This record gives sequence, structure tokens and C-alpha cells, in this order.
Amino acid sequence: PHRVRRIAAGGFPFFPDYHWHFWGRVWRTPVLGELSMRCMNRWLFSREMRRGGPGLSRSHISDSFARLSLAMKKTILKLYRATDPCNFGDWQTGLQQLVRQVPTMILWGGRDPYVDPAYADRFGARKTHTFAQSGHWFPMEESESVARLLAEFFAAQPGMAD
Repeated sequence: PHRVRRIAAGGFPFFPDYHWHFWGRVWRTPVLGELSMRCMNRWLFSREMRRGGPGLSRSHISDSFARLSLAMKKTILKLYRATDPCNFGDWQTGLQQLVRQVPTMILWGGRDPYVDPAYADRFGARKTHTFAQSGHWFPMEESESVARLLAEFFAAQPGMAD
């Protein structure tokens, strides 16, 4: 913690009381997760991407589906199975203490159907930016704004508007 100068986070609930969304529960379940990945088609993929990112373009969704390889599907399952919110309890207090000590900016999609935007406030950060019309993939939906906010945040001198 003593080496951390600034924190930027968003779209992920670092809290032990988080309850996985429907697909998170499916992907965390052995056999069912593999079956869901095998059955994933363009229509289902597009529907969920649009639900999770109302501002995503059709071409972005189409390009994303084209890149959805077997290796990526396996990686998605590994990520969801390795990420257990119960593990966050052990370091939640330390994270919240660190957030009080160093400049922290939380970014969130206001229309995120997978991780409720209310989690953004739970960090206790002095800076929280919610992209009201964006969802879970707000960095893609609002890429220029996200890049600008992050660049300004990390370029700021210590103590300046932190």
C-alpha cells in the first residue's frame, strides 16, 4: 500500500456481498458454463452486449463476436471461476483505508445491468464519475471521455484537486 500513489477503478464490485448476475452464475458452474459457451451464437451474444452496453455500435459488437475464439471462451470461464466475491472480504478494509489515503477515482456505467452502479459509492472515493447513458462496457462506449478523465487524473500533481 505504501507504494500506491493513485487508484482508478470501475465496473467491478470489490465487495464480498456482491451476487453474480445470471451469466456470471452460469459461467461459474462447471459443465453448465461450458455448455453455455458452446451454445453461444451471434444473436445471444449481440443481445447481451447491447444490454450491457447500450452505446456500443453494431460494428463493435460484430467485431467482438468475430474475435470470440474457443481460447477466449475458456478464459472467460477461468476468470469467472477464479473471481469469488467471498475472497474480497479479507482485503476490503485495507482497500477502503487506502482509498481514504490516496487520490482515487471511480468510473462507472450508470446503466450497468451486471454490477449495480450503487457499488461505485461504496468505495468512498472523493471522485466518482458515472456515465449516465452507458453500461458495463462504459470504457468502450465513452472511450474518449474515459481516456481524458484518466489522463487528467494520473497527470495531476499530488494535492491538486484530489
